[in-house]
Amino acid sequence: MLVVLRSISLGILPYALGLACLASTDGETDSGQGEKVVATIGDRQIYLSELDNKVNVSNRDLIQALYDARKNALEELIANALLENEASERGVTVDSLIEKEISSNIEPISDSE
Repeated sequence: MLVVLRSISLGILPYALGLACLASTDGETDSGQGEKVVATIGDRQIYLSELDNKVNVSNRDLIQALYDARKNALEELIANALLENEASERGVTVDSLIEKEISSNIEPISDSE
């Protein structure tokens, strides 16, 4: 599962790069640095790496929120798939499996608790 979560965090990279492409000029590169130039203002060139650094710093909370949302969604999809597989193997519905294995084993909370 750790490998899956690492690949999810790497999945954020295309979003940041997509933002960089929006600001792209003609995609020229500076032969001295070998980096993609995304904008030129007078003599000043702005490189993709500079843009990426700014995006990452400015959107750290957003990137973390996207990671957390993907992680939670993946965990939910995995749990649902496991429930569906187990229910199918037993020849019952997911609802009846949950009732039998989970709901029926939970003791109700008393008023004193």
